[in-house]
Amino acid sequence: TRPTCTPYEGISQDEDFPGWSLHRWNIQDNIAAPKQWKRALSDKKSRNLSDESPTWRREFLGEWVTDPSELVYYGYLENRDSGRVTWQPKYTIENPTGLPAELGPWHRIMGLDFGFEDDSAIVYAAWSEVAKEMRVFYTFKSPHLNIDEFGEEILGTITRFGAPEVIVGDKGAQGKQIVETINSRYGLGVIAAEKQLKYDHQEILNTDFQSARIKVPTPSDLDDELCSLK
Repeated sequence: TRPTCTPYEGISQDEDFPGWSLHRWNIQDNIAAPKQWKRALSDKKSRNLSDESPTWRREFLGEWVTDPSELVYYGYLENRDSGRVTWQPKYTIENPTGLPAELGPWHRIMGLDFGFEDDSAIVYAAWSEVAKEMRVFYTFKSPHLNIDEFGEEILGTITRFGAPEVIVGDKGAQGKQIVETINSRYGLGVIAAEKQLKYDHQEILNTDFQSARIKVPTPSDLDDELCSLK
């Protein structure tokens, strides 16, 4: 099953895990050390924690909850459930990307990540000067793909959705060799992702999520990644 972006509420899932049930206790339940709860309440006040704070619920109440501040792309999780940063493309023969034609023209851009034990991945998106936003309309990932298999996957994606204006790939680790091989075999013209300012780019992306300038399809592999990457 896909992981969810909503907080885990401590509900037993016996139907999913036969033979197992969930049990939990909070500090207040520890009657052998009654002063612990008093200290916990004092800590809560001094740290300015609310009743719904993930830190309070996790460390003092023994609940398993998601904390957006621990994620790389916290801006996505904070706005996901409101629908401000998600959408569901409606693919048709006439409009294979599902992008709203009235907001066009759309400029297609493709991002690639290379792996073998880790996933090789494709993110295909488009941005609109009219809407002042970017929408991801297709994502793909799979482990254990060799260069030819991943190259064919890229070509198949382009055939399905149309050619991008630019393709960017991660040249870290063995990525440089893979990019050069794919470029020479398929003539794709993949350019290197800028990695020196990675943290700055992540913060820009979080700002764009906060401003709802980026929309991600749900459900999708990218949705899963944004919800879990710490």
